Amino acid sequence: MLKFMKHQQKITPERIQKQKELFDFNKCCHHGFPAKPSALAWDPQLRLLAIGTKAGEVRVYGQPGVEMYGQREDSEAAITHLTFLKGQCRLVSLFEDNSLHLWQLNQQDDSGGSLELVHANSTCLEGKLKKISVVVADSKSEHLMVGTEGGNIYLLNLATFAMSDNIIYQDVVMQNVPEDYKVNPGPVEAIAEHPTEPDKILIGYQRGLIVLWDKKNLCADQTYVCTQQLESVCWHPDASQFTTSHNDGSYMVWSSTESSEPVDGPQTVYGPFPCKPITKILRPAAKEGDLIIFGGGMPRASYGDRNTVTAMQGEFHVTFNLTSRVIDFVVVDDDESGQAGCLVVLAEEEVVFIDLMTEEWPSFAAPYLASLHSSAITCLCLVSGIMPDIYEKIKEAGSKQQVGLSTRPWPINGGILQSSDPPKQRDLLLTGHEDGTVQFWDASGVSLTHLYKFTTAKLFVSEDLAGDGAAAEDDDWPPFRKAGLFDPYSDDPRLGIKKMEMCAYTGTLVVAGTAGQVLILNISMEEKELVPEAVDVNLVAETDNFVWKSHSKLDMQTETVKFEAGMQPTAVVQFYPPASCTSLTLNSEWGLVACGTAHGFALFDIIQKKNLLAKSTLSPLDLANTADEGPMSRRKSLKKSLRESFRRLRRGRSQRKTGKPGATSPTGAHPQSAGGGGAAADDDGLKPVERAIEARSQTSDYIGSMVRCLHLTKCFIANTQLMSATLWAGTNSGAIFVFTIAIPPSEKRSEIPLSVQIGKEIHLKHGAPVISICVLDGANRPFPEPMAVKKEAAPAPNPNMPHRVLICSEEQFKTWFGINSVVFSNRGEALYMMSPCELQRVSLSARHITRPCGTIPIVKPEPVEEKIEEAAKEKSESGTAKEEKPAAEAVGGTVNKKVEEVKENGDSSVLSGDITIDSIRDHMDDLKLAEKSVELVGGSSTSSSTVVTTSSASTKQESSSSVTIVKSTTITSVSSSSQESSSIQVVETAASAVNHSAVNGTETKKRAPLAKAESFFSKEPRVVKEE
Repeated sequence: MLKFMKHQQKITPERIQKQKELFDFNKCCHHGFPAKPSALAWDPQLRLLAIGTKAGEVRVYGQPGVEMYGQREDSEAAITHLTFLKGQCRLVSLFEDNSLHLWQLNQQDDSGGSLELVHANSTCLEGKLKKISVVVADSKSEHLMVGTEGGNIYLLNLATFAMSDNIIYQDVVMQNVPEDYKVNPGPVEAIAEHPTEPDKILIGYQRGLIVLWDKKNLCADQTYVCTQQLESVCWHPDASQFTTSHNDGSYMVWSSTESSEPVDGPQTVYGPFPCKPITKILRPAAKEGDLIIFGGGMPRASYGDRNTVTAMQGEFHVTFNLTSRVIDFVVVDDDESGQAGCLVVLAEEEVVFIDLMTEEWPSFAAPYLASLHSSAITCLCLVSGIMPDIYEKIKEAGSKQQVGLSTRPWPINGGILQSSDPPKQRDLLLTGHEDGTVQFWDASGVSLTHLYKFTTAKLFVSEDLAGDGAAAEDDDWPPFRKAGLFDPYSDDPRLGIKKMEMCAYTGTLVVAGTAGQVLILNISMEEKELVPEAVDVNLVAETDNFVWKSHSKLDMQTETVKFEAGMQPTAVVQFYPPASCTSLTLNSEWGLVACGTAHGFALFDIIQKKNLLAKSTLSPLDLANTADEGPMSRRKSLKKSLRESFRRLRRGRSQRKTGKPGATSPTGAHPQSAGGGGAAADDDGLKPVERAIEARSQTSDYIGSMVRCLHLTKCFIANTQLMSATLWAGTNSGAIFVFTIAIPPSEKRSEIPLSVQIGKEIHLKHGAPVISICVLDGANRPFPEPMAVKKEAAPAPNPNMPHRVLICSEEQFKTWFGINSVVFSNRGEALYMMSPCELQRVSLSARHITRPCGTIPIVKPEPVEEKIEEAAKEKSESGTAKEEKPAAEAVGGTVNKKVEEVKENGDSSVLSGDITIDSIRDHMDDLKLAEKSVELVGGSSTSSSTVVTTSSASTKQESSSSVTIVKSTTITSVSSSSQESSSIQVVETAASAVNHSAVNGTETKKRAPLAKAESFFSKEPRVVKEE
């Protein structure tokens, strides 16, 4: 092979260009559920859902077809928390290594192409007491409040993605706590911003202390003390109350204005016996009555192992029971009413969407993030180009199965699709499962949508299939309801699906199982009742001394079975021995099915429902192994296999040393001398070497009789004048059997029996397993699929001689590791299992690439000019100014400042005066920087023109070693009758952060926001024109 490849013609540039136009490997998208999820986030403005995993991946989902993926290249640390920066197409992730990472959603091209999630920036907190425990973004998405296990809250500037020097220290917060409660409150457990007053936040500490902190005045408005350890905090929709949950399974309701006692509680929903912690609680706005949603809180003794999320509204109470651990949950608001619309519960093995606006709270049928592994996937089958009528029948049958699901539109609808046109070709993905079910999925686009489900278990009888007593074991309390589809337990392992084949033009489906059962199914839109019967096929009837010691076959149902519209069985074949199916092929045009096991293969007539061929492939050594009577144990066999492998490796190395003195050339040439023959030896070493084919040594546990591949096709096998229908079978021992099939004309197909006879028998000299067989026509193209020519989906094969057969064995294709689950479409795309719950879609075609396409509109933040004008108007109408501290907010709108006392050491003077609405509007015309909060001190003035001068002085903080720059701006008002002056001070730290302080002994309690003061920091004085 290498010699042949070396002497080929050189590849021309035109051929290289053609290859680039035709072939291109791309990873397109993911289907299914992300493996090992660890975090969940929701953006209510962009209406996007994000999931983080333990492998460091981030997945973002909008409406069906809008998806984005991102992962750190330098690390695969687990993500522990995700938070969206609302409306900005950005999100922040917290990793288990205590690092924070910023992700940006980017468009790959300007034409609305695919979206990508790019890692933009990162930062990290170092130190034992700086272990991050909670991360919350403020309502403006300008800063990130980072709570730590040390009890401090740090501020992350999202514009620069750097930590600010301003910190809410735990000891500063404790200074405002009554003396009776001044104990170590522990780590920061929760941070919640006030819904209507962004300057106030709830800080919850682990040991039960909760503080309503005023970020503007840097003081504690209220202090709440709980007797139980705190788990979470949430505000009520009206912001007058908030709820806390605790580790004893209780929750309490508190008033935002009164902290002496809770308004309600403690309420232990599933008490009075000890309960597990309520890890999270939410109080979203609801259509009717108060809605409470919390996770956990179950009684430890009786239901401590349950994974639950409870929802209560008035007298309606549901405990959603999941089969895997609950990681997090969020409430998606309705985009029209703004009320709670959908509950999204992320568990370890699935994500569940529950409709909160429909009575009885049904689940949504998710168009993506499907739980592919609801039962373990055992095989895949991709059907390309299925006929539209077959697709519609399957879809209609599946819609009848979706009883009890929500009919409301899908709530996660963020993003804009580039095109809403239906796909040009419909592809079906069939997944076979361990519990005997076959799931049908629409794999035509980015979103893998569930269509239909067929269960093979109803055809069989087993003690393990006696019934499902899960519903009967639960009492009336708690009111459990099963949520999700994930079921890790299999009733009977013999039901597992091993092979599937489906005709895209007739809808015929063949399903082969673990216990030798083969089902032939056809689609029908009418209900049918029948008593299933099986045709027994004995593959070892002519083999003596065979003993089967493994599992028994499945018993067929003896009573009438009702089949709904959809897939219905037309025949059932039961093999003996009841071993797993290893190969399967279907020819719907001929009405034939061939199936192989570890003992042989058979050919079955679907139309006449009779077996045509039963061929045993067992050898004497195979008989000994299948009967479990091998002369050697598996351990000795493994040692022998390893020894043989190392011997082959040493022989291969010795043969490659052809250039050394004394080495024998593979072609039999005499050895080269050490001097003067080096160049010739190097040339000989580059020549391809044809290795002699050697017979493979077979260990005692090697099953050479296993049928690896089957192929039904036409070819010139009997004579050169007429093509014959043939069956090709390849085994593990390198044997290939060719049988000819005499098929009568179509009008007499159901009457005349078919005849099968041996045509050829080929044995590969190396005895390698045959993994694929394909017959090529006269134009060296594979024969089209059955019925494809009749349906005008493919051209007729070239009948000219000669026909060739392509045989692939493990001798030609040596693989150290491979993907056994890969399935290809007819357009160069492939799907394979990248994890037990997720599929990866790849494309080898430069033309057909299925990837997410769309755009994400950025929601701009609300303007602040109106609020500034209203505040200034109120100040002007009052006619008097209160004596307050001149403090301001730095550029970028910094929040959460540390308590500091600043002494004024500069020469700036505090003068009396006032500012009118006209002067404020004049300033606002040229404002470009961030908002500055200012306060006037003293009397009133009348101004016709204003001169602004700026002076600055540095002051040193008493409570901190950092230096604060105090910029004092003096505004002088001049009029014809009188001249007075006023002063405005802007306090700014060196890190562009605000420090609220006391100046000249005057304590700040309230400030009126002015405007973005660009002119305050200009080098030259600016004169404001008179109106």
